[in-house]
Amino acid sequence: MIIFTTNTSVFMLPLLLAIWAVDIYLLLAAIRIVLPWIRGDPPRRWCRAIERFTDPIPLALHQWLARRRTTPIPNWVPWLIVIISCLVLRHLLIAIVLQTL
Repeated sequence: MIIFTTNTSVFMLPLLLAIWAVDIYLLLAAIRIVLPWIRGDPPRRWCRAIERFTDPIPLALHQWLARRRTTPIPNWVPWLIVIISCLVLRHLLIAIVLQTL
C-alpha cells in the first residue's frame, strides 16, 4: 500500500484515498467470500453485514448483464468482472501516483 509521505504532492491525496478505498473494497470482498465456509453464527452475521457493502455493485452488474443477454448468467461472472476491474483500477492509480513522483 502506498503511504502519504513528504515526497508526494498534496494533489495526489485524492488518488491515494481512491487506492485505499479500492483496497478496502477488495479486502471486504475477500472476507465476504471466505466467511461462508466458516461454521458458526458470528461469521454468518458478519457475512450479512459485509454483504451490504460488497454486493450492490455485482448485483447491479448482474441485472444489467441479464437485460442484455437471453441466456442466464452464472452468479460468479459479475464478481469476476468487479474484482478484476478493481485490481486494474488499483494498478492504474498506483501507476499515476508513481509517475508523478
